Amino acid sequence: MINETSHSEKFIQQKAGKETGFRVSKNYFETLEDDFSIRLFEEKNRKPLAFETPVDYFNTLEDSILKRTTKEPKVISLKNRFLQIIPFAAVASVVIFIGINSFQFGDIGVVNFDNITDNEIENWLENNSSNSITEDIVSIVSEAELLENEFAFTNISDSTIESYLYTNEEITIIQELY
Repeated sequence: MINETSHSEKFIQQKAGKETGFRVSKNYFETLEDDFSIRLFEEKNRKPLAFETPVDYFNTLEDSILKRTTKEPKVISLKNRFLQIIPFAAVASVVIFIGINSFQFGDIGVVNFDNITDNEIENWLENNSSNSITEDIVSIVSEAELLENEFAFTNISDSTIESYLYTNEEITIIQELY
């Protein structure tokens, strides 16, 4: 009669046509009390965790790591230093070369007008004609020589110069000079 009751397992399986999804392992209820007592004993006698993190560990972690790391020394490349010094060395060598060659070693005679020939003076006047040529002549020739009538580079009379200036236009005269 128990088997026919509406609450029996067989009756439910017949009506539903399938088993319920719940199963209990063999000897579950016999070992249940022992499992609870073992767990309670373990909780009471538990050892402290060896891997617990201290308070504020993660707040101070970065600072402690940065204290331990050593800063790498700054490495200055000799190649870069050498490449920076090369231009200065080149300039210094050129300056020394020019400085040494500019000094006149030995006994060089003093240059005066007695040593210079007339041709050299004429060539210099022809090649270096400029607006300041009169200033150069004045600095070379004394005042007494300038006042004398004998000081003349050509034998042209004043009347010839005047007639030349009257007959030619100013533009042609300027073009002839330059």
